Amino acid sequence: MNRYNLKTSILAKILYSWPILSFLSSIFLILAFPTPGISFLAWFALVPFFLIIIKEKLGKVIISSIIINFTFNFFYLIWLKEYKQPLTLPLSLIAELLYLMPQAILAWVFFHLAPKYFKIFSLSSIWIIFDYLKTVGFLAFPWGIIGYTQYNDIFIIQSASIFGVWGIDFILIFFNSAMAIIIEKIFNGELTKLSFRCIDLMNFYVAIILIIISLIYGFIVIKKNQYVGNKSIKLSLIQANFNPWSPNLIKSLRREFKLTIKSLNYNPDMIIWSESSVPFPFDYYYKRKNGYAMRIDSFIRLIGKPFIFGSLSFKGIYKNDKFVGKFYNVAYYYKPGKGYSYYRKIHLVPFGEWFPYKKLFPFAAKILENAGAGDFNPGTEYKIFKNKNLNFSVLICFEDVFGNLVRKFVKNGSKMIINITNDAWSGSKKAEIQHFSIAIFRAIENRVPLVRVANGGVTVYIDPYGRIIKELPLFKSGFLVCDVKFRDKNIAEGITFYTKYGDILPIFLFITTIIIIWIRLIRKIVDIILNRNNM
Repeated sequence: MNRYNLKTSILAKILYSWPILSFLSSIFLILAFPTPGISFLAWFALVPFFLIIIKEKLGKVIISSIIINFTFNFFYLIWLKEYKQPLTLPLSLIAELLYLMPQAILAWVFFHLAPKYFKIFSLSSIWIIFDYLKTVGFLAFPWGIIGYTQYNDIFIIQSASIFGVWGIDFILIFFNSAMAIIIEKIFNGELTKLSFRCIDLMNFYVAIILIIISLIYGFIVIKKNQYVGNKSIKLSLIQANFNPWSPNLIKSLRREFKLTIKSLNYNPDMIIWSESSVPFPFDYYYKRKNGYAMRIDSFIRLIGKPFIFGSLSFKGIYKNDKFVGKFYNVAYYYKPGKGYSYYRKIHLVPFGEWFPYKKLFPFAAKILENAGAGDFNPGTEYKIFKNKNLNFSVLICFEDVFGNLVRKFVKNGSKMIINITNDAWSGSKKAEIQHFSIAIFRAIENRVPLVRVANGGVTVYIDPYGRIIKELPLFKSGFLVCDVKFRDKNIAEGITFYTKYGDILPIFLFITTIIIIWIRLIRKIVDIILNRNNM
């Protein structure tokens, strides 16, 4: 088939129709994200949808965004059906649509408003800006950002230390956009008009150059290997793989005790249990000499090593068979002979751990309460713990998916990030790997080692280049002893551009795009006025 009969071919028309293109984008996106995680498909996954934005009217773009949202996110987020609140999955699909629909609408508007030299840039920028908005605020849920599909492509993701995941995200989106506009030209029989100096081909060349630069940078950085530390600490990571809400608490604790004792044969410097490994308000119970709390305290003191575990903290009173006061999701850190300190989780899971508008919407708060959702208060301190010459931070649950949050700990002096989490409730490999694939970028962005200790997985040690050094199998009880290397020097000496400046790229893209569109609109207004005066 030659270039002149593509538009007249029935097969080409069917494949090029907006409903088929919508489903193609959905399928490519489903396959590109873990699992199965066929990452190279991300380089083409949005091409069909961008073709719709380029060639169709706004109404079809909106319908297409609805098709893609529900098809892709249903399979991508299917594990949310296991959450204790049965409305979580459908509400999440609606929430994702509230991001994708305005994202698609504004991408269409800005693409068609922008001058021809900036159409691809404007389309890409709007897309990145909305991806960034998914990481901001109470409802932040940064799943589905296409840059995270590349977590296994170790060379190209090294540039995350400069612009965070947004640099990779931008290159991917820009390439998809450039590909889409070239395909549109080919389909319309305009291939013969394309030349080296054609702006559409120039955008494609720019996309290729960005990919090559990113790969070269990654190769050089990894070859230098300058961020692997000169000191190490031996950690014992305990993956108990139990139900923290089980009524048989003593059985669960015995499993953690047994795994911990086994790991002592390797003489670790510090023991780490997962989030919810002690599923009751430890400090409240400890102060009242509760048997479970005292048993844990005695066990830790007997071992005589620094110890971290996830639990709850309560400030208030127990009255009429109810806790009246404030709950926090907490990581406790025991130091031998010095008792414990703690970190209170800052970014809580919306609706699952926190609903800040319960006074405004008491009926919604009641529904969440009946479904078993928590009612925690957020912490405010970016806590840095110390162990000899190592400063480190402990993040809880999905806090490791927020780049701007993690960088604040590193900027404050943390040389190692520990994430304790409990995703085991999902019973889903897909959920575990999705979370893990996002967390990898925090190590690269800040060039610090990242250690994840999960109840059911992924329990892993990741170096400052995002490489997996050691890991445990999913959904199996066990322990992982690893020598984690860290830099024994002032963290400011090796601080990355991203750690220092954070999410500067999406902000820059937003400002630049607005300026371009304003200039375009002002010129149009001036042209209209001048034309009227010349009449």
